[in-house]
Amino acid sequence: MSSLVESFSGIRGVWGESLTEDACRRYGFSYGQWVTRHHANATVVVGADTRPSRPYVKRAIEAGMVAAGVAEIIDIGILSTPATEHAVRAFGAAGGVMITASHNPAEHNGMKFLQPSGAVLNAEDAAAVIAASRQPAPVVHSRHVGMSDRRGEAIAAYLAHLEVSTHLTREDVEQFHDRVLFDFNGGAGSEPGIAFAKEWSIPADFYHELPGDFWRAIEPNATSLTPLAHKLASEGLAFACAFDCDADRMELVLPASSRFARAQGTPVVSGQYVLGLVVRAVLETTPDIRSLPIVTNDATSQLVADVARGFGATVEEVEVGETNVVTRMLERGSVLGGEGSSGGSIVAPGQCRDGLQALAIIVKYLARKGVSLDDALTSLPQFSTLAVKVQCPGEKQRAVRGALVTAYQNTGARVVTSGGDDGGVKAWTSDDTWVWFRASKTEPGVFRCIADARERSTAEDLLAEAKVVFDTVAANA
Repeated sequence: MSSLVESFSGIRGVWGESLTEDACRRYGFSYGQWVTRHHANATVVVGADTRPSRPYVKRAIEAGMVAAGVAEIIDIGILSTPATEHAVRAFGAAGGVMITASHNPAEHNGMKFLQPSGAVLNAEDAAAVIAASRQPAPVVHSRHVGMSDRRGEAIAAYLAHLEVSTHLTREDVEQFHDRVLFDFNGGAGSEPGIAFAKEWSIPADFYHELPGDFWRAIEPNATSLTPLAHKLASEGLAFACAFDCDADRMELVLPASSRFARAQGTPVVSGQYVLGLVVRAVLETTPDIRSLPIVTNDATSQLVADVARGFGATVEEVEVGETNVVTRMLERGSVLGGEGSSGGSIVAPGQCRDGLQALAIIVKYLARKGVSLDDALTSLPQFSTLAVKVQCPGEKQRAVRGALVTAYQNTGARVVTSGGDDGGVKAWTSDDTWVWFRASKTEPGVFRCIADARERSTAEDLLAEAKVVFDTVAANA
């Protein structure tokens, strides 16, 4: 039996096992109580990705919110997380629920709870909703609740947001001649993605756009996306953009013959480079924001800091988690941030990672510079960022984290921690080389380990050593 993962990143579990109808109803009720405490006659937006369990989760969550006194539910159907979050702002709603397990496998599902700004709940409010979900949710059959379907409006509002937030123009697109493959993998980004490409006349092919048509693993990474490199070569396409199920994450794929693929050893462009390219594009065209910090999570490659430094800008790091990045951006007045380790940039007024927004910024940059994606990526500072997942039972994770801190301090590394006793551990072995550990808050029983260095061989050695250190401390924890 799988366990339910509950954190400020959202709620996730396997439908019918850890994630049940009762759990969804209780969460709908606890979130509904949070909304109605802050807003009278509260309206809540509900969106969802394309997982098979979607209608069951949705029905249970909505029943819980009705019982909590939510006055109106705006149903926007299958739509991406960025589009759902923007709908909360566009409709002036008190909050929203995005039904998704993001990059987790298709049998998983979950939910992200949103603030009136569209951002996910901050850590404090998320903890309150989680705590309140332990209580049973009453079943209410008779109370009238307003229900409306505003999906078309939500898509239109999101497309307008993309135009405003990226400053993309018709002139830009007229200078962009590369043909792009959009790989939606049956996810929730297909309709807004296709509408975006067609509205702006971006030369594009669409791949597996039907909801639920999963041709590969949900998570876009080097393993799942490598087949796209062969498709690009055989069909004469310049590059592919590949989304996860809720389309907040976007990775790029180049032909295997590209200079970037040969240098990095893979045709799949990690989210670290996606974020680095977005940061360069935004700073180059918007000089007045260079005095503001760029906020990233502490698992983001040093290449982003190198790019920022080239414009006289600085990077501030926070614990992994979109809400941590967004919260710090708001505190510091920042308009640019992201999570390289999670394949996404955050550009205001957006409040979340947005794969389609990132693509629009990159298209604009390539068109204005008159360069290929391969040229743009190889001109960035070159870093290798390698990652692995290791198993670690939840009851041992805090002890293992503490032992990792001690182990790396004993080697003379500069160790920086974040997020309390279940947060990240980052060991700097030199000024631009580090290894990072953190217990996953989206996958049960998993620790993530990432190594970052200028040379791939250095990153490989650092990651191999990290796995040995981890296994040693875990065995003794």
